[in-house]
Amino acid sequence: MASVCAKLRRGNIFRACAGVVWLLVAVVLCPVLLQQAAIAQEAEADTNAEKSEPLEEIIVVAPRTLSSMRVEIRRAEDNVLSLFNAMNDDNDYDIRCRQETPLGTHIPVRICNPRFVDRLIGRETQLFLRTGVYAEPVGEIRQHQEILNEMMRTMAEENSELRDEMLLFYQLKTRYDAEREERLEGKFFAW
Repeated sequence: MASVCAKLRRGNIFRACAGVVWLLVAVVLCPVLLQQAAIAQEAEADTNAEKSEPLEEIIVVAPRTLSSMRVEIRRAEDNVLSLFNAMNDDNDYDIRCRQETPLGTHIPVRICNPRFVDRLIGRETQLFLRTGVYAEPVGEIRQHQEILNEMMRTMAEENSELRDEMLLFYQLKTRYDAEREERLEGKFFAW
């Protein structure tokens, strides 16, 4: 660059411009030409390799992560619940899921309850606020739970789609539990 400036000072602009152009050509075109030559050599090597012997196919199967298995279980559970809720005539037995964070932790958990559980606990909570006495509605919940179980069994017998979704959920959950147990054996964390 210093020689270009010296030529410009001497008034020889043509030689200075030619030097700059030559420098640009060398900097821009050389890498392009080298890259084209490398691509041509690679293509020639590929054609020679194809002619000589066939490529082997290698399939790598990575173990599924526990989190991806949990996502699949949640989807299956959502499918079962939406099918059941759509078929169910009594809204008191519809099952809803929500995220709750238990006291003493910041980790949310998914809670799925039929509406009758929320209704009965809400009723007892209002009674507690008025009287100061809380009576857990265990007996009523158990009675409604038996009715719900019978409804689900009957609907699964009558509807093959619901039965298939319930079976898929059960299989995914069983597979997840076995895989988790195997990965956690002797370890604090599972991958």
